[in-house]
Amino acid sequence: MIYFATLARTRIYAFEPVPAAADWLTECLHRQTGWRARVIRKGLDRAPGRRDFLLAGPDSGATPWTTLHTEWYRDKRFDVASFEVDTLDRSLDEFGEPRCRLWKLDVEGAELAALEGAREHIGQGRVDAIWIELHPANVDAVNTMLRTCGYRPYRIRTNGTPLALNDAALRKFAHSVVYTANH
Repeated sequence: MIYFATLARTRIYAFEPVPAAADWLTECLHRQTGWRARVIRKGLDRAPGRRDFLLAGPDSGATPWTTLHTEWYRDKRFDVASFEVDTLDRSLDEFGEPRCRLWKLDVEGAELAALEGAREHIGQGRVDAIWIELHPANVDAVNTMLRTCGYRPYRIRTNGTPLALNDAALRKFAHSVVYTANH
């Protein structure tokens, strides 16, 4: 967020369903001047409503780590909490944003559900770029969905230039991929 918040005419909507993490983010944002950033105390999903999230971490009551995937932590006990969720499509419409220039998506394994909740904007090419952290189990499904909608994956090199990724390379760099719309 700090890289983009200072750019002219940039608005940032930070979706954070975990109260402790949203509080921390809000506190950090209050210390900044001139940033047009807003914390949305919801998660992103394929449909509006409530979802149960696994609070994963050593002190799950205060950690910002959440996931929908309990199978990642088979032998561990963590708290489960229910949070409000919405779709990116509904949220952007509510905010009066006809397009999204960059969507930074880090949803701890719920990538496909969040992307499905943005299907209208993605399908119409109204999300210019999606910077996504993919869980390895979701690489194929996310890649198929986004390629079908006209997006192509890239890795951003350390010098800032993009490198197109084929399917094999995508698995290697799934922790940080940028999909851009080719419309």
